[in-house]
Amino acid sequence: MGCSPTITTTLLLTTTLLLPTCLALTRRPCEEEGQKAKGYTFTIIDPVTGERVWSFCDFPDPRNDHKYCGLPDWPGPAFLCDPDNLIGSEKEAGKINAHLEAIQTNTSRQCTGQDGRRQGFIVAVVLVDRMRIGSPYSANSCMNECGEIHPTVNTSARAPTTGELNVAMETFAEGLRLGMRMGSCGNDLILFYSKQFHRVQTSMGWRVADVLESSDISDLHARFLSYAKDGDLEQALLYVAKQLRSDLRGLLPATIMLIVTLIAAIFLAIFLMFFLHLNDIDYNVWGHEGTSKMADVTVKAVTGVYFIDWVFRATVHISGRIPLWPVVLLFVAGLACLIAFFTTDNLYNNL
Repeated sequence: MGCSPTITTTLLLTTTLLLPTCLALTRRPCEEEGQKAKGYTFTIIDPVTGERVWSFCDFPDPRNDHKYCGLPDWPGPAFLCDPDNLIGSEKEAGKINAHLEAIQTNTSRQCTGQDGRRQGFIVAVVLVDRMRIGSPYSANSCMNECGEIHPTVNTSARAPTTGELNVAMETFAEGLRLGMRMGSCGNDLILFYSKQFHRVQTSMGWRVADVLESSDISDLHARFLSYAKDGDLEQALLYVAKQLRSDLRGLLPATIMLIVTLIAAIFLAIFLMFFLHLNDIDYNVWGHEGTSKMADVTVKAVTGVYFIDWVFRATVHISGRIPLWPVVLLFVAGLACLIAFFTTDNLYNNL
């Protein structure tokens, strides 16, 4: 029995899309000396233009290599690496880095790092002007110990194919994330941008992938490239940092406390309404007037008035046995949580 045209077309499309990727990932190891990884990749020079062409092998780590990442005076670990100074201003780079750092400190704890500190979600950004492109579909292609594909496409002689560029972007972003190892439990994401090809690629650990949908990443890339195309790379990066911080925050303890407080306030309002105004429900049926206790009891039971009444009575009973200062302290702490929740976004937007 033959396949239907729809099934045949689907199989052909799947084979066409997956076969190049499989061929790109299964290859022999490089044996020539010139194809082996040799330390910092900023030493690779384009023979025609004299410009630096970057590889992900031993790429500068923004946590340690502040000078090579364009933040020579940054006091602590950084999350932005711009070795070609595409941003153009160290002040703007510092502002973007502060937003990236806020993601790590203002998202819920995922695990503990090797240094013993808590780790939320970690987002890093790497920008380069030019990048090396391997030739994954060449008959003599190979991969060195770092993961670079050889031979290299001479982009001065011809433009890379879409397949070559896709493989290069994917392996570059993934190589950066695996090489830097910023996250200890799959809680890291690296966004990589190549100005030469105006392409952006994201590599993320499994915890981040559990939170972000593919549509979220597609929208993020589209907005980023739109800003970058208009020459506003700083705005593109600020958008990425703010959007990812919003997407990765989820339900923090302060958010849960706020929800619980709002629910309690609603029940309190209902209790006061019935206690002060509708304690008894009057009826008039065929000229017979009276008070409906059943309706009163039903309404109070359904709306939780009885439960809140019990809580108040218990509070009054206990309040005579404990000092006043713990109650005041809890009230101030709750108020501080509400203020922090409503003002934290404004504080970081003004960095």
